[in-house]
Amino acid sequence: MDRTDLIAARQTYDTLLNAIAANGWACRRDDGKLTVKYTVIGNGLNAEYYVLVDAENRLLWIYTELPFAFDGDMTENGAIAVSMVNFYLDNGNFDIDVNCGKVKFRMATSYRDSVISEEAIIFELLHSAATVDEFGKRLRELANGVKTIDNFLK
Repeated sequence: MDRTDLIAARQTYDTLLNAIAANGWACRRDDGKLTVKYTVIGNGLNAEYYVLVDAENRLLWIYTELPFAFDGDMTENGAIAVSMVNFYLDNGNFDIDVNCGKVKFRMATSYRDSVISEEAIIFELLHSAATVDEFGKRLRELANGVKTIDNFLK
């Protein structure tokens, strides 16, 4: 990683912070690691988000671990459900750890040879929150046995 990678990362991180401040959103930041954490109170699911500016790969990462897990026999259904949800997503994806049943959502945006605007960052943050709220609630209902694999997307 060279100096230009660090300059581009710092510029992207500053734009991220400006976007968050412009909207009056609260966050916890780590300027040394170029990371921000915040909580989204959704209509169906509350989640803790982590945003990282990856200087080496010139990526802005947004991810969250959902506040539930698929237990035992439900893990296979969880993996099928995550695959079904991902089919519909245009940006970002859910992942499941089949060993412990935890579900994550992640999205990455490249800023290689470009600059990400505040508006684009706000869109990414809102889009990830809306996606997690909509589909995370359904995945939680499946994990809790409220819905079945046949009807969880309805």
